[in-house]
Amino acid sequence: MDRRPERVGASLPPLFLASFQADAAVELVEVLDAASRLVADPAFAADEVTDFAGANRALDAAWHAVLAALRGSERAAAAVVDSADLIELLTRIRGLDDVVHAAAVRRRAEASSATRIALSRLKNCSTVSELFDTVPEAVCGLGFDRSIISRIDDARWMPEGLLVAGDLEWSEEILAAGRAAPPPIVPTLYESEIVRRKIGILVTDVQEHLNRTHTSVAATSHTRSYVAAPLIPGSNVIGFLHADRYFHRGEVGEMDRDILVEFATGLSLAIHSGVLAERLKLLRSDVERLSGAFTVDADDYDFAGCSAGHGAVSTSYEYSPDHSEVRDLTRALAAESPLTRRELDVLRLVATGATNTQIANRLVISSGTVKSHVKNVLRKLQAANRAEAVARWLSVERSPAASKVGAR
Repeated sequence: MDRRPERVGASLPPLFLASFQADAAVELVEVLDAASRLVADPAFAADEVTDFAGANRALDAAWHAVLAALRGSERAAAAVVDSADLIELLTRIRGLDDVVHAAAVRRRAEASSATRIALSRLKNCSTVSELFDTVPEAVCGLGFDRSIISRIDDARWMPEGLLVAGDLEWSEEILAAGRAAPPPIVPTLYESEIVRRKIGILVTDVQEHLNRTHTSVAATSHTRSYVAAPLIPGSNVIGFLHADRYFHRGEVGEMDRDILVEFATGLSLAIHSGVLAERLKLLRSDVERLSGAFTVDADDYDFAGCSAGHGAVSTSYEYSPDHSEVRDLTRALAAESPLTRRELDVLRLVATGATNTQIANRLVISSGTVKSHVKNVLRKLQAANRAEAVARWLSVERSPAASKVGAR
Protein backbone atom coordinates (compact mmCIF):
# COMPACT_ATOMS: atom_id res chain seq x y z
CA MET A 1 0.00 0.00 0.00
CA ASP A 2 1.53 3.33 -1.04
CA ARG A 3 1.40 6.25 1.33
CA ARG A 4 -0.25 9.36 -0.02
CA PRO A 5 2.22 12.22 -0.65
CA GLU A 6 0.62 14.36 2.05
CA ARG A 7 1.59 11.73 4.61
CA VAL A 8 5.23 12.29 3.73
CA GLY A 9 6.19 15.28 5.82
CA ALA A 10 5.36 17.09 8.99
CA SER A 11 2.11 17.33 10.86
CA LEU A 12 3.27 18.05 14.42
CA PRO A 13 5.48 20.91 15.64
CA PRO A 14 9.17 20.20 16.30
CA LEU A 15 9.52 18.11 19.45
CA PHE A 16 12.37 20.22 20.84
CA LEU A 17 9.98 23.14 21.53
CA ALA A 18 8.37 21.07 24.30
CA SER A 19 11.59 21.44 26.32
CA PHE A 20 11.24 25.24 26.57
CA GLN A 21 9.68 26.68 29.70
CA ALA A 22 6.67 28.97 29.78
CA ASP A 23 6.73 31.50 26.90
CA ALA A 24 10.35 30.92 25.89
CA ALA A 25 9.35 29.22 22.63
CA VAL A 26 7.12 32.19 21.75
CA GLU A 27 9.98 34.55 22.59
CA LEU A 28 12.30 32.63 20.27
CA VAL A 29 9.87 32.93 17.36
CA GLU A 30 9.28 36.66 17.96
CA VAL A 31 12.98 37.50 18.10
CA LEU A 32 13.85 35.51 14.98
CA ASP A 33 10.94 37.08 13.09
CA ALA A 34 12.07 40.55 14.12
CA ALA A 35 15.68 39.86 13.13
CA SER A 36 14.66 38.27 9.82
CA ARG A 37 13.15 41.59 8.73
CA LEU A 38 16.62 43.11 8.78
CA VAL A 39 17.80 41.16 5.76
CA ALA A 40 16.31 40.62 2.31
CA ASP A 41 16.73 36.83 2.32
CA PRO A 42 17.10 35.61 5.91
CA ALA A 43 18.64 32.19 6.50
CA PHE A 44 17.13 31.88 9.96
CA ALA A 45 13.35 31.93 9.52
CA ALA A 46 11.64 30.81 12.72
CA ASP A 47 9.49 28.20 10.99
CA GLU A 48 12.63 26.46 9.71
CA VAL A 49 14.12 25.94 13.16
CA THR A 50 13.40 22.36 14.23
CA ASP A 51 16.10 21.48 16.77
CA PHE A 52 18.46 22.98 19.36
CA ALA A 53 21.41 23.18 16.98
CA GLY A 54 19.24 24.96 14.43
CA ALA A 55 18.05 27.40 17.09
CA ASN A 56 21.65 28.23 18.01
CA ARG A 57 22.57 28.81 14.37
CA ALA A 58 19.52 31.01 13.82
CA LEU A 59 20.26 33.15 16.87
CA ASP A 60 23.88 33.58 15.76
CA ALA A 61 22.73 34.68 12.30
CA ALA A 62 20.18 37.05 13.87
CA TRP A 63 22.91 38.55 16.08
CA HIS A 64 25.08 39.40 13.08
CA ALA A 65 22.09 40.79 11.19
CA VAL A 66 21.29 43.20 14.02
CA LEU A 67 24.95 44.25 14.29
CA ALA A 68 24.94 45.02 10.57
CA ALA A 69 21.88 47.21 11.10
CA LEU A 70 23.60 49.08 13.92
CA ARG A 71 26.56 49.79 11.65
CA GLY A 72 24.49 51.99 9.36
CA SER A 73 21.81 50.11 7.46
CA GLU A 74 18.96 52.63 7.62
CA ARG A 75 16.61 50.31 5.78
CA ALA A 76 17.29 47.53 8.23
CA ALA A 77 16.90 49.81 11.23
CA ALA A 78 13.58 51.11 9.94
CA ALA A 79 12.36 47.55 9.50
CA VAL A 80 12.36 46.89 13.23
CA VAL A 81 11.37 50.31 14.56
CA ASP A 82 7.84 49.08 15.28
CA SER A 83 8.87 45.89 17.04
CA ALA A 84 11.91 46.63 19.13
CA ASP A 85 14.94 48.82 19.51
CA LEU A 86 18.05 47.26 17.95
CA ILE A 87 19.94 47.29 21.24
CA GLU A 88 17.00 45.64 22.99
CA LEU A 89 16.85 43.05 20.22
CA LEU A 90 20.52 42.20 20.76
CA THR A 91 19.84 41.80 24.47
CA ARG A 92 16.93 39.46 23.79
CA ILE A 93 19.06 37.38 21.41
CA ARG A 94 21.79 36.91 24.00
CA GLY A 95 19.21 36.00 26.60
CA LEU A 96 17.75 33.37 24.31
CA ASP A 97 21.18 31.77 23.90
CA ASP A 98 21.00 30.80 27.56
CA VAL A 99 17.38 29.72 27.23
CA VAL A 100 18.16 27.37 24.34
CA HIS A 101 21.13 25.92 26.24
CA ALA A 102 18.98 25.33 29.34
CA ALA A 103 16.26 23.69 27.22
CA ALA A 104 18.82 21.39 25.60
CA VAL A 105 20.17 20.36 29.00
CA ARG A 106 16.60 19.75 30.19
CA ARG A 107 15.81 17.62 27.13
CA ARG A 108 18.90 15.47 27.65
CA ALA A 109 18.10 14.99 31.35
CA GLU A 110 14.50 14.05 30.55
CA ALA A 111 15.70 11.60 27.90
CA SER A 112 18.18 9.98 30.30
CA SER A 113 15.43 9.58 32.88
CA ALA A 114 13.09 8.09 30.27
CA THR A 115 15.86 5.73 29.17
CA ARG A 116 16.37 4.43 32.71
CA ILE A 117 12.64 3.88 33.14
CA ALA A 118 12.35 2.10 29.77
CA LEU A 119 15.30 -0.17 30.54
CA SER A 120 13.91 -1.00 33.98
CA ARG A 121 10.67 -2.18 32.35
CA LEU A 122 12.64 -4.57 30.15
CA LYS A 123 13.56 -6.52 33.29
CA ASN A 124 10.06 -8.00 33.19
CA CYS A 125 10.90 -9.84 29.94
CA SER A 126 11.53 -13.53 30.61
CA THR A 127 13.21 -14.36 27.25
CA VAL A 128 15.39 -12.60 24.70
CA SER A 129 12.59 -13.02 22.14
CA GLU A 130 10.17 -11.20 24.41
CA LEU A 131 12.80 -8.53 24.93
CA PHE A 132 13.04 -7.92 21.18
CA ASP A 133 9.24 -7.67 20.94
CA THR A 134 9.14 -4.99 23.65
CA VAL A 135 11.98 -2.77 22.45
CA PRO A 136 10.33 -0.80 19.57
CA GLU A 137 7.61 0.57 21.86
CA ALA A 138 10.21 1.46 24.50
CA VAL A 139 12.29 3.39 21.94
CA CYS A 140 9.24 5.35 20.78
CA GLY A 141 8.71 6.27 24.42
CA LEU A 142 12.01 8.19 24.28
CA GLY A 143 10.53 10.80 21.92
CA PHE A 144 10.76 9.05 18.55
CA ASP A 145 7.86 8.42 16.19
CA ARG A 146 9.15 5.12 14.77
CA SER A 147 11.71 2.52 15.76
CA ILE A 148 13.19 -0.74 14.45
CA ILE A 149 15.21 -3.46 16.14
CA SER A 150 17.21 -5.67 13.79
CA ARG A 151 19.66 -8.54 13.98
CA ILE A 152 22.61 -9.43 11.79
CA ASP A 153 21.89 -12.80 10.21
CA ASP A 154 24.63 -14.30 8.05
CA ALA A 155 26.06 -10.81 7.42
CA ARG A 156 22.63 -9.51 6.37
CA TRP A 157 20.49 -6.82 7.98
CA MET A 158 17.26 -8.50 9.12
CA PRO A 159 14.55 -6.38 10.84
CA GLU A 160 12.99 -8.21 13.81
CA GLY A 161 10.52 -5.73 15.27
CA LEU A 162 9.14 -2.37 14.18
CA LEU A 163 6.67 0.17 15.46
CA VAL A 164 5.10 3.21 13.81
CA ALA A 165 3.46 5.06 16.69
CA GLY A 166 -0.31 4.99 16.15
CA ASP A 167 -0.19 3.03 12.86
CA LEU A 168 0.12 -0.74 13.32
CA GLU A 169 -0.86 -1.43 9.70
CA TRP A 170 2.03 0.66 8.40
CA SER A 171 4.30 -1.01 10.97
CA GLU A 172 3.53 -4.42 9.51
CA GLU A 173 3.93 -3.15 5.95
CA ILE A 174 7.42 -1.73 6.57
CA LEU A 175 8.51 -4.80 8.54
CA ALA A 176 7.36 -7.14 5.76
CA ALA A 177 9.28 -5.09 3.19
CA GLY A 178 12.40 -5.24 5.33
CA ARG A 179 12.25 -8.98 5.84
CA ALA A 180 11.53 -9.69 2.18
CA ALA A 181 14.80 -8.17 0.98
CA PRO A 182 17.43 -8.02 3.75
CA PRO A 183 20.55 -6.34 2.33
CA PRO A 184 24.10 -7.63 2.89
CA ILE A 185 26.15 -5.39 5.16
CA VAL A 186 28.66 -4.16 2.60
CA PRO A 187 31.10 -1.22 2.96
CA THR A 188 28.85 1.14 0.96
CA LEU A 189 26.06 0.75 3.53
CA TYR A 190 25.88 3.40 6.25
CA GLU A 191 25.34 0.63 8.80
CA SER A 192 28.72 -0.94 7.97
CA GLU A 193 30.25 1.91 9.96
CA ILE A 194 28.26 0.75 13.00
CA VAL A 195 29.65 -2.78 12.67
CA ARG A 196 33.20 -1.66 11.96
CA ARG A 197 33.57 1.06 14.59
CA LYS A 198 30.80 0.03 17.03
CA ILE A 199 29.36 3.56 17.14
CA GLY A 200 26.01 5.25 16.65
CA ILE A 201 25.30 7.16 13.43
CA LEU A 202 23.11 10.01 12.16
CA VAL A 203 21.92 9.72 8.54
CA THR A 204 20.28 12.61 6.67
CA ASP A 205 18.89 13.01 3.14
CA VAL A 206 17.93 9.33 3.15
CA GLN A 207 15.68 9.45 0.10
CA GLU A 208 18.58 10.79 -2.00
CA HIS A 209 20.82 7.88 -0.95
CA LEU A 210 18.50 4.86 -0.78
CA ASN A 211 21.21 2.52 -2.04
CA ARG A 212 23.30 3.24 1.06
CA THR A 213 20.71 2.03 3.56
CA HIS A 214 18.01 -0.66 3.77
CA THR A 215 16.40 0.31 0.47
CA SER A 216 13.09 -1.49 1.04
CA VAL A 217 12.59 -0.08 4.53
CA ALA A 218 13.64 3.44 3.58
CA ALA A 219 11.42 3.51 0.49
CA THR A 220 8.37 2.08 2.26
CA SER A 221 8.75 4.29 5.34
CA HIS A 222 9.61 7.51 3.44
CA THR A 223 12.09 8.33 6.18
CA ARG A 224 13.95 11.61 5.75
CA SER A 225 16.63 11.12 8.40
CA TYR A 226 17.32 8.59 11.13
CA VAL A 227 19.65 7.66 13.95
CA ALA A 228 21.02 4.16 14.57
CA ALA A 229 22.97 2.44 17.35
CA PRO A 230 24.70 -0.94 17.72
CA LEU A 231 23.64 -3.85 19.92
CA ILE A 232 26.79 -5.33 21.48
CA PRO A 233 25.95 -7.88 24.20
CA GLY A 234 29.42 -9.42 23.87
CA SER A 235 32.39 -8.46 21.74
CA ASN A 236 30.57 -8.27 18.39
CA VAL A 237 27.72 -6.21 16.96
CA ILE A 238 24.74 -8.57 16.67
CA GLY A 239 22.12 -6.06 15.55
CA PHE A 240 20.92 -2.46 15.33
CA LEU A 241 18.42 -0.03 16.78
CA HIS A 242 16.99 2.57 14.38
CA ALA A 243 14.69 5.50 15.13
CA ASP A 244 13.33 8.57 13.40
CA ARG A 245 10.72 11.28 13.69
CA TYR A 246 8.25 11.10 10.81
CA PHE A 247 5.19 12.86 12.18
CA HIS A 248 7.03 15.77 13.83
CA ARG A 249 8.39 18.56 11.66
CA GLY A 250 12.15 18.55 11.31
CA GLU A 251 14.99 16.05 11.37
CA VAL A 252 16.61 13.97 14.07
CA GLY A 253 19.98 15.26 15.28
CA GLU A 254 23.11 14.44 17.20
CA MET A 255 21.33 14.55 20.56
CA ASP A 256 18.83 11.96 19.28
CA ARG A 257 21.72 9.74 18.21
CA ASP A 258 23.30 10.01 21.68
CA ILE A 259 19.98 9.18 23.35
CA LEU A 260 19.53 6.07 21.22
CA VAL A 261 23.13 4.96 21.88
CA GLU A 262 22.53 5.26 25.62
CA PHE A 263 19.43 3.09 25.37
CA ALA A 264 21.18 0.57 23.09
CA THR A 265 24.03 0.22 25.60
CA GLY A 266 21.60 -0.67 28.37
CA LEU A 267 19.66 -2.97 26.05
CA SER A 268 22.87 -4.81 25.11
CA LEU A 269 23.47 -5.59 28.78
CA ALA A 270 19.89 -6.82 29.08
CA ILE A 271 20.35 -9.09 26.05
CA HIS A 272 23.58 -10.46 27.54
CA SER A 273 21.84 -11.19 30.83
CA GLY A 274 18.88 -12.75 29.01
CA VAL A 275 21.12 -15.07 26.99
CA LEU A 276 22.97 -16.16 30.12
CA ALA A 277 19.69 -16.78 31.93
CA GLU A 278 18.39 -18.93 29.05
CA ARG A 279 21.63 -20.92 28.98
CA LEU A 280 21.49 -21.44 32.73
CA LYS A 281 17.91 -22.65 32.45
CA LEU A 282 18.96 -25.05 29.69
CA LEU A 283 21.88 -26.35 31.75
CA ARG A 284 19.63 -26.95 34.75
CA SER A 285 17.23 -28.87 32.56
CA ASP A 286 20.12 -30.95 31.18
CA VAL A 287 21.39 -31.74 34.67
CA GLU A 288 17.93 -32.88 35.73
CA ARG A 289 17.58 -35.11 32.66
CA LEU A 290 21.06 -36.54 33.10
CA SER A 291 20.44 -37.22 36.78
CA GLY A 292 17.21 -38.99 35.90
CA ALA A 293 19.00 -41.20 33.35
CA PHE A 294 21.19 -42.65 36.10
CA THR A 295 18.44 -43.08 38.66
CA VAL A 296 17.68 -46.81 38.79
CA ASP A 297 14.33 -48.08 40.03
CA ALA A 298 13.40 -51.66 40.81
CA ASP A 299 11.27 -51.80 37.68
CA ASP A 300 14.40 -51.33 35.55
CA TYR A 301 15.94 -54.67 36.63
CA ASP A 302 15.68 -57.86 34.58
CA PHE A 303 15.04 -60.41 37.35
CA ALA A 304 14.55 -63.11 34.72
CA GLY A 305 18.30 -63.15 34.28
CA CYS A 306 18.87 -64.42 37.84
CA SER A 307 20.18 -68.01 38.10
CA ALA A 308 18.95 -70.31 40.82
CA GLY A 309 21.36 -70.58 43.67
CA HIS A 310 23.32 -67.53 42.59
CA GLY A 311 23.11 -64.13 44.25
CA ALA A 312 24.01 -62.12 41.17
CA VAL A 313 21.32 -60.12 39.46
CA SER A 314 21.82 -59.30 35.78
CA THR A 315 20.43 -56.10 34.34
CA SER A 316 19.55 -55.15 30.80
CA TYR A 317 20.59 -51.60 29.89
CA GLU A 318 21.39 -50.27 26.44
CA TYR A 319 23.32 -46.99 26.17
CA SER A 320 21.67 -44.40 24.01
CA PRO A 321 23.12 -40.92 24.47
CA ASP A 322 20.62 -38.07 24.51
CA HIS A 323 21.28 -34.39 23.89
CA SER A 324 22.20 -33.65 27.49
CA GLU A 325 24.82 -36.42 27.58
CA VAL A 326 26.39 -35.08 24.40
CA ARG A 327 26.55 -31.68 26.06
CA ASP A 328 28.03 -33.15 29.23
CA LEU A 329 30.57 -35.12 27.21
CA THR A 330 31.80 -32.09 25.27
CA ARG A 331 32.06 -30.17 28.52
CA ALA A 332 34.13 -32.93 30.17
CA LEU A 333 36.56 -33.13 27.25
CA ALA A 334 36.98 -29.40 26.69
CA ALA A 335 40.36 -29.18 28.42
CA GLU A 336 42.11 -31.77 26.20
CA SER A 337 40.03 -31.43 23.02
CA PRO A 338 41.55 -30.48 19.64
CA LEU A 339 38.52 -28.20 19.33
CA THR A 340 38.25 -24.74 20.86
CA ARG A 341 35.64 -24.00 23.50
CA ARG A 342 33.44 -22.24 20.94
CA GLU A 343 33.79 -25.14 18.47
CA LEU A 344 32.69 -27.49 21.25
CA ASP A 345 29.66 -25.29 21.87
CA VAL A 346 28.79 -25.45 18.16
CA LEU A 347 29.32 -29.25 18.04
CA ARG A 348 27.07 -29.70 21.06
CA LEU A 349 24.24 -27.89 19.29
CA VAL A 350 24.96 -29.69 16.01
CA ALA A 351 24.46 -32.96 17.90
CA THR A 352 20.96 -31.83 18.90
CA GLY A 353 20.05 -31.35 15.22
CA ALA A 354 20.05 -27.54 15.37
CA THR A 355 20.41 -25.58 12.13
CA ASN A 356 23.09 -22.92 11.61
CA THR A 357 20.54 -20.18 12.20
CA GLN A 358 19.33 -21.79 15.44
CA ILE A 359 22.93 -22.22 16.60
CA ALA A 360 23.68 -18.58 15.75
CA ASN A 361 20.67 -17.38 17.74
CA ARG A 362 21.56 -19.56 20.72
CA LEU A 363 25.21 -18.47 20.82
CA VAL A 364 24.47 -14.87 19.75
CA ILE A 365 26.83 -15.01 16.76
CA SER A 366 26.27 -14.72 13.02
CA SER A 367 25.38 -17.68 10.81
CA GLY A 368 28.59 -17.04 8.89
CA THR A 369 30.59 -17.54 12.06
CA VAL A 370 28.71 -20.79 12.75
CA LYS A 371 29.56 -22.04 9.26
CA SER A 372 33.23 -21.26 9.90
CA HIS A 373 33.18 -23.17 13.22
CA VAL A 374 31.45 -26.18 11.61
CA LYS A 375 34.05 -26.21 8.84
CA ASN A 376 36.85 -26.25 11.44
CA VAL A 377 35.14 -29.05 13.38
CA LEU A 378 34.83 -31.22 10.25
CA ARG A 379 38.47 -30.61 9.38
CA LYS A 380 39.80 -31.37 12.86
CA LEU A 381 37.69 -34.51 13.23
CA GLN A 382 38.34 -35.52 9.60
CA ALA A 383 34.61 -35.92 9.06
CA ALA A 384 32.77 -35.66 5.74
CA ASN A 385 29.59 -34.19 7.22
CA ARG A 386 27.94 -33.05 10.44
CA ALA A 387 26.49 -36.46 11.33
CA GLU A 388 29.85 -38.15 10.88
CA ALA A 389 31.52 -35.49 13.01
CA VAL A 390 29.14 -36.16 15.90
CA ALA A 391 29.43 -39.95 15.52
CA ARG A 392 33.22 -39.85 15.30
CA TRP A 393 33.45 -37.56 18.28
CA LEU A 394 31.32 -39.87 20.40
CA SER A 395 33.03 -43.08 19.30
CA VAL A 396 36.58 -41.79 19.58
CA GLU A 397 36.34 -39.62 22.66
CA ARG A 398 33.68 -41.14 24.89
CA SER A 399 35.64 -44.00 26.45
CA PRO A 400 38.66 -41.96 27.65
CA ALA A 401 36.40 -39.22 28.90
CA ALA A 402 34.15 -41.70 30.69
CA SER A 403 37.08 -43.35 32.38
CA LYS A 404 38.46 -40.03 33.52
CA VAL A 405 35.14 -38.92 34.87
CA GLY A 406 34.61 -42.26 36.56
CA ALA A 407 38.02 -42.18 38.17
CA ARG A 408 37.33 -38.92 39.92
